[in-house]
Amino acid sequence: MSKYSIFSQKFFVIFFLTILFLFVVFSFFQNKKPIIAAVVPHHLIAADMIEDFFVTLKKETPHTKIIVLISPDHFHRIPAPIVTGNSGNTPEPLLRAVQSLGIPMAVDVRKEHGIFNLMPFIEKTFPDIKVLPVLVGENVSFPLLDALSETLAS
Repeated sequence: MSKYSIFSQKFFVIFFLTILFLFVVFSFFQNKKPIIAAVVPHHLIAADMIEDFFVTLKKETPHTKIIVLISPDHFHRIPAPIVTGNSGNTPEPLLRAVQSLGIPMAVDVRKEHGIFNLMPFIEKTFPDIKVLPVLVGENVSFPLLDALSETLAS
């Protein structure tokens, strides 16, 4: 299998998930269903957009108790396909459930800018919320992603 076919498969999955996300967002605004997932930029050039999102999330779902913050491993630092970490206010039962999948805990998860750039916005808008940071590497398998999504959904 050539590297282009692997790239094409990953591109297709990302493209599909983006279309699915846009459909969910469109459906939310049409049907006023609660926000259960979102894609948010993590580069601070989009700080106004990030802040607007979290303010809208707080307005639309004021009783949100947990945010699962998923970021790609931009610099290939993680020792496993997926790692989680403690944000300082991570919900222990959810952390244990994710770790039961064999997903290790990494000490430096907050060093990833996909996590640490969003944390101030979350902490400002939701001062008492629990946050589970998750980093996903490029070599993650689809079965592991499925298991993680099932765990997070339960």
